[in-house]
Amino acid sequence: MKNGSIALMISLLVLVFSACADNTTTTNKSDKVAHDVEPEGLQLIKKNCYACHNPNTNSHDDIIAPPLIAVKNHYSRAYSSKDEFVREMTNWIVHPEEEMALMMGAVNRFNVMPSLGISKEDAKKMATYIFENELEKPKWFAAHEKEMHGGKNGQGMGGNMWKKKIALVDGKKWHSDKATFEHIQALKRIGSNANSLEQTGDFHQLAAQFSKELDNLLNDCTMEGPDHNALHKYLMPLMKKNKMLGQVKSVQRGAHILQKIQSQLEEYQNFFQE
Repeated sequence: MKNGSIALMISLLVLVFSACADNTTTTNKSDKVAHDVEPEGLQLIKKNCYACHNPNTNSHDDIIAPPLIAVKNHYSRAYSSKDEFVREMTNWIVHPEEEMALMMGAVNRFNVMPSLGISKEDAKKMATYIFENELEKPKWFAAHEKEMHGGKNGQGMGGNMWKKKIALVDGKKWHSDKATFEHIQALKRIGSNANSLEQTGDFHQLAAQFSKELDNLLNDCTMEGPDHNALHKYLMPLMKKNKMLGQVKSVQRGAHILQKIQSQLEEYQNFFQE
């Protein structure tokens, strides 16, 4: 009887330890599965974004939309807090509209991205993931950023693409007629005198002032040939920025666009001379 009791106890202990071992194995397997599953935000990004924003392109010439790391860089500069970043990127994903575009260089090259019918909830998950995580970079991205922007992660609205289009020939500046030069100076004054812009309507009025001066510039310009072509390439992105300024829906967005306009106006003298 005594030996039978001991045998029974041993059998019970074996069963207990086996159950614990099986449970540990199951738990480890579950932990591994949970670890291997990608975050939902990344899954949504791969499903909805990688067809165009593919991080595995061979060169900048092969892309059909900017890589997501470039998008993140632009939004990070425009919206420093997580709440602003996620809110604005979510709005863009759900309702991509030209007047709300942050990357005019990309819009100029690729047009406005189509609406993908993504819910606001899913868009927010994607935007949050982009803000919180390091994104995969195309192998050519670092070299391209250094060439285009001096390694400063881009310059925002349109970047320096217009500079590349009107690059100086043998270091010689393009010739500007007197009227064009004076109108550019007037545009600079309008921008520098813009103070106390506290409502979106203030930016809309400022855009109207810019538009009037730009119209005068176009009417008075007498430039011809390659110099006129270079001026056209300079003015087109400037006019698009101003169009966006006239349609802003937030003061922060207006201030961001105004800064880009002011920056481009300051660059005029680096490419044109009377």
